[in-house]
Amino acid sequence: MLFRLRHADGKHFFAGNWVGRDGRSEPLDANDIVLAPTAITRIAGRDLPTAWNISVPSRKLAISSTPLNPQSWMDARFKYWEGPVTVTGSHAGAGYLELTGY
Repeated sequence: MLFRLRHADGKHFFAGNWVGRDGRSEPLDANDIVLAPTAITRIAGRDLPTAWNISVPSRKLAISSTPLNPQSWMDARFKYWEGPVTVTGSHAGAGYLELTGY
């Protein structure tokens, strides 16, 4: 699990945990997390990064995520985007992406 808190100055905060096949969880070093948006979806007058390249070099992870439905906007009191993603690259599978504050 990885997350990024955006800052206006571009110096974002990164954190994450690596969960092994045995179920053990280990914190990741923030400097070892690389998240780069690869696609922007325009929804409700907002530009949201809905596809990502994700890498954690120390774990030999280099993946790309693609949303199943790029239009997964939640127009609730607190508006946000959330939805399942497919994952390809060094590891394959499914995941979940949540975007807030856009």
